[in-house]
Amino acid sequence: MAKMEAALYACAMMCVFILKCVQCHVIELDDRFLKDRYEANWLVEFYAPWCGYCKRLAPVWSEVGSSLSHSGANIRVAKIDCTRYSSVADEFGVRGFPTIKFIRGDTVYTHQGGRTKEDIIQFAQKAKGPAVHQLTSRGQFYNIKSQHDIFFLYSGSDPDCPVLAKFKRIAEDKLIHNYFCSAKPEILPEDLKITEDPVVMVFKDKTHYKFEAPDGLPTSSALSEWISSESLQAYVKLTSDNLHTIAASGKFLVIAVIDEKERRVSAKQDRVKVMLERLALNHRDTYHKNFQFCWMDGAETISNIIMSSVSTPDVIVINPYTYHYYRNEIPVSEITLNTMSTFLEQVKNGTAVAYGGNGIIRRIYRMFYEFISSAVGIWLEHPIITTLIVTVPSIMITFMCYTICTAETYDEDAMDEDEDEEYDDDVPIETEVGPGGDNISEGHLKSE
Repeated sequence: MAKMEAALYACAMMCVFILKCVQCHVIELDDRFLKDRYEANWLVEFYAPWCGYCKRLAPVWSEVGSSLSHSGANIRVAKIDCTRYSSVADEFGVRGFPTIKFIRGDTVYTHQGGRTKEDIIQFAQKAKGPAVHQLTSRGQFYNIKSQHDIFFLYSGSDPDCPVLAKFKRIAEDKLIHNYFCSAKPEILPEDLKITEDPVVMVFKDKTHYKFEAPDGLPTSSALSEWISSESLQAYVKLTSDNLHTIAASGKFLVIAVIDEKERRVSAKQDRVKVMLERLALNHRDTYHKNFQFCWMDGAETISNIIMSSVSTPDVIVINPYTYHYYRNEIPVSEITLNTMSTFLEQVKNGTAVAYGGNGIIRRIYRMFYEFISSAVGIWLEHPIITTLIVTVPSIMITFMCYTICTAETYDEDAMDEDEDEEYDDDVPIETEVGPGGDNISEGHLKSE
């Protein structure tokens, strides 16, 4: 028995030791970080101890610290309690928890993607740079093409070309969203048939597209706008993690809402998804400028966005600037490529019926909707605790109101009348006189 207890104790100590080793790769910061930020590459989590999302991120953050420490990436993983060091949070514009930032001196990038270990590490590696990766062989080109669904490439023989300088500046601003490369023309595959020098291209959707400057002038603004418009594949999966990035494109979001589980057994689910994919890939010239095609698994997220019930399958079009959304009047089961094309044309020219918006009434409604949704979500997660928190104060308030309403009131005038009746001036009062002439009874009624 003693040997078993000793073995269990040794196992517990080993677990504690391993946990400590994992946690030691994450540095706990304080307000001195405002000076230390210039000494290294920092991947920092800004957190609050009471934040539930921060608590769920804690084990993932420990794994991130351990992985980057052993990878030799030269990135320090840290975290800081914003409730204790609010000046640091204010310096970096932290408004919510947890917030993840890559900090290198005055260069700061904010992570807006998923919160898995792989997503965070990929963000840190992108932010570390370099902004533009120099390709020196054709093998490197093929490796990049196999590893990245989308990347931008500058090809030119002049190292001092102004277009290359503009390309590098834009890459610095957008490096956490996309992958940027440069290469000499001779290392590119011959089947690309590149004759221009210099040229900027994007590789995506199993093909490539060239940047064509308006009026033949490759200005920085034109190049930046083109890169922003090509930063997504023609048809992408929409999730809560990449919603902000996709909405930043400024295009109408055409969303196929499906149920992946039912898609395997239901042809109508797959039909909607495939139809939008064909429009996105086969009709790029028609839709690419104004529409971003997406699909999402499940209707919960889109229902919360438009604050209206959505069932699967369905097609919703959203304007991310005005918060208006559009729904085809034709039933989903009857939608064809032609009717969908007509509907999208109506959305583009403003003749389709728009719902939602961002007016004052809509904002108030959204506030109440989010409050109720949050309350329902909390109740579903902790029904007993939530019920107690809501019902106990309600019962106490109800009891207090009932007590106040049913209590007898103090009527001063009525009390004065009662006193007047008790001491009636019309009733004569006599005073008894004692043997010495002193009053021995004053204010008593004369007994009959």
